[in-house]
Amino acid sequence: MFDIVSDAGELFGGAELPRTAESQIERIAAWERVIAHAHAQQARVIAGFVSRRAAEDRAAGVCSSDAGKYAAEEVALARRVSPTSAGHQIEFAQGLVAHHPATLAAMLDGAISMPAARTVVTECEVLDPVARRVVDAAIALEATELTPGQVRTAVRRRVIEADAEAAAKRARKARSRKRISLLPADDAVAGLLAMLPAEQAVACWVALDNHARGARGDGDDRPIDHIMCDTLVERVTGQHHAGDVGVEVGIVISAGSLLGADQAPATLGGYGAISAELARELANSKHAWARRLVCDPLDGQVIEVGSRRRRFTGGRRRLILARDQTCRLPVCDARIRDADHRTPYAHGGTTDRTCSDPLR
Repeated sequence: MFDIVSDAGELFGGAELPRTAESQIERIAAWERVIAHAHAQQARVIAGFVSRRAAEDRAAGVCSSDAGKYAAEEVALARRVSPTSAGHQIEFAQGLVAHHPATLAAMLDGAISMPAARTVVTECEVLDPVARRVVDAAIALEATELTPGQVRTAVRRRVIEADAEAAAKRARKARSRKRISLLPADDAVAGLLAMLPAEQAVACWVALDNHARGARGDGDDRPIDHIMCDTLVERVTGQHHAGDVGVEVGIVISAGSLLGADQAPATLGGYGAISAELARELANSKHAWARRLVCDPLDGQVIEVGSRRRRFTGGRRRLILARDQTCRLPVCDARIRDADHRTPYAHGGTTDRTCSDPLR
């Protein structure tokens, strides 16, 4: 068993930096043990907090289905992450504490990392509580010598041994979670992630790959990957050429940047900051319909005239979406879903840009 107290005391006690390669490796390993221990302690506290919040809500008369409903937001604020990330952490913490005592003990001992423990908890979700405990006891012994990827392979084998139908259950559950996600990346590019049944994903890939290789054989000099990406855009949008995307592109740009007088960055709706040069290129495109929303040169806010209307709709709603991009909760970076009054309309709140709050 590792002496976590000793490790932590040495690491946080301001000890001298190691002077040899061997001592540096020992220090790296010590940090890894302390980090695993800290993650386990945090998971225990998170699980306890959520249970307490639910109990307090029920005692206050909140129905069982809503008890503890906002615990994820509180955890998100404490951890400075989005509520979605906090929700995933809560699920992991509750599963770890309730069904995986051996894995939790190994984490507390610094022998299993959080990625490995998360794999154990996730892969065992298809099992009943008794089977989870059996697999947990067995895999906790193996996992101390394995990487997280090897743990995934080992625990899947254990799950199948414990329940012959587990693989089919897991596959049905995963296949029911089809979704498409937009993942903004750096330098004005983004990823389009489609989680599909395996045979559908393979069919899409093969069709794009075959088309690209055929195009190369017919003399197209673009790289295979470029042809595949352009073909995907063309087939999804119905355009003849990927560069002719005929959709509205919301660009928030200062008047100076639009006219080329300065290079202040602009904002591309649904993505984020882009260079002034790229914004001007999109705004002047023959194919993209760019809705140009000019900012106040002093405070950078999008200029808008107030309204007597109650709801944020039409151009006013688009302005809020273009101005704020994401939810205004301090730890939430989800794209805006709703726009509402910061001061309730019934209490005198006006329907203009200064009295709006975009929510996820």
